[in-house]
Amino acid sequence: MSSVYAMLEARGLLTTAADLSSLHHVTLDAAIGSDRFAPVVRARHAIWALMHKSGMTMASIAREWGADRKTVSSALDKRAPAARAPSAQQARLMRSRAKKRNLRNVTRGEEESSDIGPPSCCVQWERP
Repeated sequence: MSSVYAMLEARGLLTTAADLSSLHHVTLDAAIGSDRFAPVVRARHAIWALMHKSGMTMASIAREWGADRKTVSSALDKRAPAARAPSAQQARLMRSRAKKRNLRNVTRGEEESSDIGPPSCCVQWERP
């Protein structure tokens, strides 16, 4: 735990980390500790995001805190899921799936449409 304080102090992040933890209504000691209460975990994840933005890798953050790298990665993904753009390969795959979906709709006789409505299972059934 003292190594986390020393590392935050060396990087000039100690006061900012204390401010972040107080925004979540917990002490810095609690955020650095091993409690798993929701406000404490949110404060810890905010401090990890701050450390990551300051240039630390996820592996080095995990090493300093005694956590697994995937835990840090998951926490950072939860904090900003929209910030992660799809890779070029993922974008091509999504476009090809959309084209196939539109092609299937056209061959079935359905019109090609870009607006998305409710699925057919949600349409209100009318009595004859």
